[in-house]
Amino acid sequence: MAVKAYLRLGDILLKERLITDAQLQQAVQIQKDSGKRLGEVLIDLHHVTDVQLAEVLGRQLGLPYRSFSKGEMVQPNDPSFKKSLPEEVIRKELVLPLKRDQDLLTVALADPLDLLLMDNLRKMSGCKIAPVIATKSDLAEAIEAAYGKRDLLKEVVAGTYSKPSRTPVSSLNQVEILEEGK
Repeated sequence: MAVKAYLRLGDILLKERLITDAQLQQAVQIQKDSGKRLGEVLIDLHHVTDVQLAEVLGRQLGLPYRSFSKGEMVQPNDPSFKKSLPEEVIRKELVLPLKRDQDLLTVALADPLDLLLMDNLRKMSGCKIAPVIATKSDLAEAIEAAYGKRDLLKEVVAGTYSKPSRTPVSSLNQVEILEEGK
């Protein structure tokens, strides 16, 4: 049985000549100091674009990359499909369900390595999750196209606005764990 060689992100970016060795060393040092992910640091330094990073991550992880501008992030025209995941979670976590095939839900997200998020999406949808990679900006555009633009002023006045954070999904996970332990 052949073992597939796993290349690190920096090595792939070097191999594809998207960055230089000096840029990688600079980014690695900043990563160590800041605790940010290497890809985030490289984007912050303008050494790669978010699209380049998403495409490379897709190849590294063996996952498809989807682009909103190419029409690859469109939901089915089925009102019940939009209930696959709660809209609040979709907006806060920047995830977008794209297709459902029996118990398999294809979801576009920027970070398919966020295992807590993947697990919560699985629990909320009741489906196995098939991730595809997209940029945060494409996800924001696709979510706005699918669910409409948020009217934050109305939400604040009505008292229903909540600051985007990871807390709601983490809280859902804790509630589910408590309920399962009954």
